Amino acid sequence: MNLADRNLRVLFFASVGHGLTHAYMILFTPLLSDVEQTFGLTTATVTAFITVANVCYGVGAVPAGWLADRFGDKALMVGFFYGCAAGALLISVAQSTWLLGVGVVILGTAASIYHPVGISMITRRIATRGRALGVNGIFGSVGTALGPAYAGIVAMWLSWQWAFVLLAVPTAMIGLWMSRVDLGSDMPPDEAPGPGAAAPAGSVALTRFTLFAFLLSAMALGGLFYHLMLTMLPTHLEQSGAWRRPSSGGVLAGFALAFGAGGQYVCGLLADRFEGRMLYFINLLVVIPAVWVLGYLTDHWLLAAACGAAFLMFGIQPIENTVIANHTPTRWRGRVYGAKFILVFSVGGCGSWLSGLISVHLGMSRVFDIAAIAVAGAMLCALVAWRIPLAARPASAAG
Repeated sequence: MNLADRNLRVLFFASVGHGLTHAYMILFTPLLSDVEQTFGLTTATVTAFITVANVCYGVGAVPAGWLADRFGDKALMVGFFYGCAAGALLISVAQSTWLLGVGVVILGTAASIYHPVGISMITRRIATRGRALGVNGIFGSVGTALGPAYAGIVAMWLSWQWAFVLLAVPTAMIGLWMSRVDLGSDMPPDEAPGPGAAAPAGSVALTRFTLFAFLLSAMALGGLFYHLMLTMLPTHLEQSGAWRRPSSGGVLAGFALAFGAGGQYVCGLLADRFEGRMLYFINLLVVIPAVWVLGYLTDHWLLAAACGAAFLMFGIQPIENTVIANHTPTRWRGRVYGAKFILVFSVGGCGSWLSGLISVHLGMSRVFDIAAIAVAGAMLCALVAWRIPLAARPASAAG
């Protein structure tokens, strides 16, 4: 198998996995009212279940990244596909809140495998990582966009449980397919040690620690705003949008979030050409007003603004992942991505629960106000990280 074929296969399975992990993790948001009615729960309680999934999604990232660094990525990715299918099927047959909770934990934990394993697999194996991450990001955006639309349509015609069943079956089949496909060496060896390949010492180590402290703080705040916005966007569009029908919020949110695919690809190309920390700061800066204005628009203006916000918001992801890859040795990359995603999906994932409390006690527009404040905090952290002077990065960080 030549290198081009291997790269294509790696990108295919990583990209399909990216789409599925985001589809699964956003599947509950357009189904809030349906789940409430089935189990007799309040909005705040259902968003608490979503938060449990988000916490598992983040907490599982670090051990998944460690296992990928130590043992390779293919087996973990196959486990990701099988685990997501199992969790989704359990949720679909749950007759009690206890069983629903078990299914949510399994789904969130299995889905947590993807980011530290799938993203590091791309940055290890494909030289043009910014472009590859942009393509991979498109699949993530499509999954995020189609998840609410798909769930809303299935809920309208069948039931919310079928939304999980009809996604679980192809997921398991893809896992079986990947287990039987040759992807070449499971994990290429680290590059030969070069100048700076050893752990930096003294002031250099402190500088890199400071850099990652501010970068990871920015990413945690970014995760908070991401979950605040995405959890309530379908409901906000349904209540304030032009198409006032039950479960229509998922379809409208899916349409808007589809524009995130363009942002992923454009920013992935830019990340190969320009300094990533600068791009990260600029992107967050323009996202602030784009998120804030969503709380104060209605009808078609709201939908148009949501499309623009999605384009800018999802462009953040390939920039973040390229910055990490550019400043991290290959042999540590899975663990560093794991640290990122435990913050984004566990700490930031609390935004789902917070969004329910804010909407109930302060009103829907306040959700987007607080989301914009979180983006502003992330932007300030990114600004500090950009201004930290760095020596030449380690030879082994080139991936």
